[in-house]
Amino acid sequence: MNEELITINTAIIAKEKGFNEKCRDAFLDGASVNNVGCSAIDDLLTNKDLHKHINNNSYSRPTQSLLQKWLREKHNLIVEPQIYNTEKYKLYYAVGIVFTESLEKEFLGPNDKGINFQLGKMFTSYENALEAGLQEALKQIKQ
Repeated sequence: MNEELITINTAIIAKEKGFNEKCRDAFLDGASVNNVGCSAIDDLLTNKDLHKHINNNSYSRPTQSLLQKWLREKHNLIVEPQIYNTEKYKLYYAVGIVFTESLEKEFLGPNDKGINFQLGKMFTSYENALEAGLQEALKQIKQ
């Protein structure tokens, strides 16, 4: 069992929104590089061995859970896929709540100081629903 890494599309949006946390993995020139041994994308830019392969098309590649935590702690954005059971299938849909004020200790409903979003599409895996939710949450960040 492995933790799921984000896709390049999510990595691009995350970088645009200021994500620059310590990660083992990255996208360098569009290719996935695992275990680069650097902390954040800024460290990659100063690594002499990798420098010749780096340009502006390089992105940190965190796990979905790390990006989910960053969104929650830095931007008060919570993304949690929900399960929808049918008689034959277990489907997932991406939902989240965007808090407009600081986090409350209790869950806030759709009409309480937050804006819920739900993507209309259903997904066949939790990870696919989470990826879609992470992208949607990143789009909510104002710069």
